[in-house]
Amino acid sequence: MKKQTIILFIITSILMLLGLYFIILKPIDNTKAKITNKITRSATYEVYLKDNPYYDNNPVKNNIYASNSIDYINIYFNYNNPNNNYTYNITAKIKGNINNNLIWTKNFILKENQATNNKIKDNITINYDSYNNLVNSYENTYNLILDATLNISLNIKYNNKTDSINIDIPLTKTTTSIISNYEPTTINITNIKNITYINYIIGTLFIFISLILIYIKTNQKNTPKEKYKNIKKRILKEYKELIINVNNEPNINNLKLLKVFNINDLIDVAEQNSTHIIFYESNNQSNFYVIINNYVYLYILK
Repeated sequence: MKKQTIILFIITSILMLLGLYFIILKPIDNTKAKITNKITRSATYEVYLKDNPYYDNNPVKNNIYASNSIDYINIYFNYNNPNNNYTYNITAKIKGNINNNLIWTKNFILKENQATNNKIKDNITINYDSYNNLVNSYENTYNLILDATLNISLNIKYNNKTDSINIDIPLTKTTTSIISNYEPTTINITNIKNITYINYIIGTLFIFISLILIYIKTNQKNTPKEKYKNIKKRILKEYKELIINVNNEPNINNLKLLKVFNINDLIDVAEQNSTHIIFYESNNQSNFYVIINNYVYLYILK
């Protein structure tokens, strides 16, 4: 095997293996998380007390309040949901429980439906005594003791979806602690897929190059020049005992020329007459001569 062929075999083998290696690799996943929407919610409140000799300032900032001292509560809602149009209203709901079982509810619409394409910034005033007295009346009427809560809710609708901000205010208790019941922020994340198949491209390219090299090498053997070289090489090797190489073209001007069309016929003539074959090559043409008396037998290989 020629050195050139060995080198080509090594190169094509390496390219083929590299190509297969890249193809079996997993695609490169560059998927990134992108924040597509961020919803913010907030509800703050101010508690105003009835006139009394104990507090000098209104509103009062405490975590807990004496229930019978509360006059009214201002609640401030803020809601922002970019890129959406929505409607909203504000409602109140009394929920009466006994042993964690709901036995009574009463609903109130504090603000009718509003439409907006901007963020919501609204407030409502809650007359604490009116709701507290209603629960006391219910308890007295049915001789019950309720665990009652007043739920104030900002209710939002957008794109067939709903959302809300809730504030819970205990009723009929000696003390009141207002509870916020909502998620301050919701972040909607969309995964932006970006899968790169560059390894497949590289792998395919390596295999393609190796196949091209194999194709070129294979077709080189089928060119007229290569065919000529291979046939000449085979003849010189197979019949080396009969063939004599000469550097000068034999002078056959005074001989009668007889052309033969294949090397086997010329071999037969040489063997039958116990003579040699003269080989002369010039300009990629091989001439094989057998000279007998005044005759010259000639086979030309191109």
